[in-house]
Amino acid sequence: MSGAGLFGGWSLVPALVTIVVAVATHRVALALFLGIVAGAFTVAGGVFWAGGSRSLGYLVLSFADRERLEIALFILLVGGLLEVVARSGAYERFAAAIAGWLDSPRRARVATFLLSLCVFFDDYANVLVCGASMRTMGRAHRLSPALLAYLTDQTATIVSVVLLSTWAGFEASLLAGAAEPLGVKAGSSALFLAAVPYHVMTFLGLLLAGVTAWTGRWIGARLDDGVGAAARAGPSERSAGPATPVGPPTNPAPASVGALAEVMASGKPTAAPDDVRVSPGSDRVVRNLKSAGVTASPEEQRGTAHLSGTDRPEEGSSSRGGGPGEGSSSRGGGPEEGSVSLGGGPGSARGAVGLRHMLVPLGGLVVVAVAGLVGFAVRNAVASWDTGLTIVSVCSDLPTVRILLAAVVIALAAGLWLVRRDGLLTWREIGAGLGKGVWAMVATSLVILLAKGLAAVSTDLGTGPWLTSLLGERLSPPAIPVATLLVSFAITVATGFSWSSMAIVMPIGFQMAMATGGEALLPLVAGAVISGSIAGGLMIPYSDTTVITAAGFGIHPVYHAKTQGLQILPLVPAAVLALWMLGAGWSFTVAYALPAALLIGIHTLLARPGDLPRGEDASRS
Repeated sequence: MSGAGLFGGWSLVPALVTIVVAVATHRVALALFLGIVAGAFTVAGGVFWAGGSRSLGYLVLSFADRERLEIALFILLVGGLLEVVARSGAYERFAAAIAGWLDSPRRARVATFLLSLCVFFDDYANVLVCGASMRTMGRAHRLSPALLAYLTDQTATIVSVVLLSTWAGFEASLLAGAAEPLGVKAGSSALFLAAVPYHVMTFLGLLLAGVTAWTGRWIGARLDDGVGAAARAGPSERSAGPATPVGPPTNPAPASVGALAEVMASGKPTAAPDDVRVSPGSDRVVRNLKSAGVTASPEEQRGTAHLSGTDRPEEGSSSRGGGPGEGSSSRGGGPEEGSVSLGGGPGSARGAVGLRHMLVPLGGLVVVAVAGLVGFAVRNAVASWDTGLTIVSVCSDLPTVRILLAAVVIALAAGLWLVRRDGLLTWREIGAGLGKGVWAMVATSLVILLAKGLAAVSTDLGTGPWLTSLLGERLSPPAIPVATLLVSFAITVATGFSWSSMAIVMPIGFQMAMATGGEALLPLVAGAVISGSIAGGLMIPYSDTTVITAAGFGIHPVYHAKTQGLQILPLVPAAVLALWMLGAGWSFTVAYALPAALLIGIHTLLARPGDLPRGEDASRS
């Protein structure tokens, strides 16, 4: 049904209800559910029985979408994998290994930014792998997890401009489908490549993320309650010496994916452990064991809490590179050079944690996924060789989600085999870790599924056509890309899914472009539509990437969207300015340089330090 003329402004009801409930309750899945119900009753004209029937229909539709079910399963399995890796102590071993290079907050931030650039093939895998890999090192340098989540979420948008990615085939097919009815003879590959330079939101966003990673300052710090300047002593940012190696911490909650269950329930992000500090006047990151007088966490009191999932070590039995008497022992012993021994207490025999316990499962996930994508792309290229190679023929029908599922199953099997073979975890501990990790991702998976229902009810209400109709029929060529960006942004906010706004706005934007500026304006409009959809997805707490990124870094989606939103807001006027200048005929150099200068100026004036002060409790409401 087309509801543009029937519902008008009422078509915004689902989005408004979802936003209000999400912000008020911090329950994103509940917010989506109520948004769907509100939209269903709007479609039914307020009739009780009809509204209830439509609500049930939209919910069934949400849980019957096979692709989204596969995405949800992928997320659940990744949650289990990350929890098992966390319990093995591999994250701390990884932090110890890279501590010599990442010896300052700046290097840790830049490493997070660069790692996200490297995992370019899929945004979901990007934010989950980066969150698992860098959260521990971020805590060691007292970096705000909200800041690291922003860096990863923003940098993951590189997927929109990379040929070998899960976005390329969708974008190319969408562009070809919108252009063909207008008589445009350009192929999908040509349309995709022509639009890439106009992805202003992606490129300006990467610039701002890079500047933020380098300076350690961001506008989101204004809403990041745990941020202060205490941990940013001058010498630490200019560190030249190696960091003191770190070992498994005694407080497991922040590094454990299982802690996300409590995060989702409480609406608060995990706290930075107070056994991590940056020594004043020193360039070394030091991890101190908690003194006997410090109250243990509830899990520790039950004798079950250790990041590796083992029993707690005897007091003074393990060491983290300190001197004698600090309750530490060297990391050099054990079966593997430089490995961390996880002694479990009297009578327990634990293996040594090595880099392989993290690199094999997480690195294997990335390698298998990329290999699968390349393999299917080559198969498609061979099959379409005689008919002509295009991005659509090579990439559009890649079984991306199934490749990711296969990759995580292989990675999980390899990870479980390693930790069991090396004696790091018992089968009981592995089972507990899998269960806790999967449970922690249930809320995230529900959001992914329910977002389908919100998009469907928005379609039936005609939200997209109504918003587009507000543009009017006559716009100047420079105004068309600006208008399409803003409408795409609004529709993403309304539906919670960036691809839905692309599918709605792209055909209409192409029609307006052909009527006003001709075929030459199509790449600019395509870039504007994609830029608007990306911006909208970064601003709301119920978009897929926002929820998954928040889960990866152990913070609540509403908190992530709130802090990240301040950083994204300046990008919107900067992108609007760039698109208007490009539409008016300005050169790429000037059209990007002026908005870039504007962004850097805003960053300089408004950004605040993004490190956590020593002793600060990072819990936030």
